[in-house]
Amino acid sequence: SSSSVSRRYCCFPCINCSLRTKAIEDKNNYICCQGYFDCMCFKGGSVGDQGNMCCLAIEATCCPGLAASSTRAYVMDKYDLRSDPCDRKIIHCSNCLQMLACLCHIAAIFEPSLRDAACILDCIADSVFLTVMGCMNAQVALELNSRMSGVAPGGAPVCAELGEMAAEDKEAAEAPAVAAMDRSSGRYYRAYQR
Repeated sequence: SSSSVSRRYCCFPCINCSLRTKAIEDKNNYICCQGYFDCMCFKGGSVGDQGNMCCLAIEATCCPGLAASSTRAYVMDKYDLRSDPCDRKIIHCSNCLQMLACLCHIAAIFEPSLRDAACILDCIADSVFLTVMGCMNAQVALELNSRMSGVAPGGAPVCAELGEMAAEDKEAAEAPAVAAMDRSSGRYYRAYQR
């Protein structure tokens, strides 16, 4: 029913878990952040997290931004998609606001008159972060639903390979394909350079 669907998606951890599960298709394919945020001291899949859905729940709850970003990156890599330059700028802006809020809180330790400004900036940064994360999750959900149904968001069939395209599109298919996202609809598409 529609009420159970809306209750299931009332929080970001639930959305992140659901989208990651749908993206990886098999729980055994899960590793922490799908390996996109490995560092020298930690490598996803090496600490008992592989295939562990409890680790996914912890990741989605404690690190919702990383969970959403890694699912987005995984889907983009899986389907050979590229993000729109505008998307990257919005994400960079969100990251800069978070860092600025952090610096403002540090400065407020030494200059108490900055506490109010730090709280206001924190609220703005969090609002932007949650908005960006919601947009990323919506894009991923739209892409996964389109792939699963076999129909692109605009109603055209999803081609598994370029070779399946119609003969009249052969010239366009021979040009390098660049997948991007349509800013107006939030959908990924393939654009052909001539």
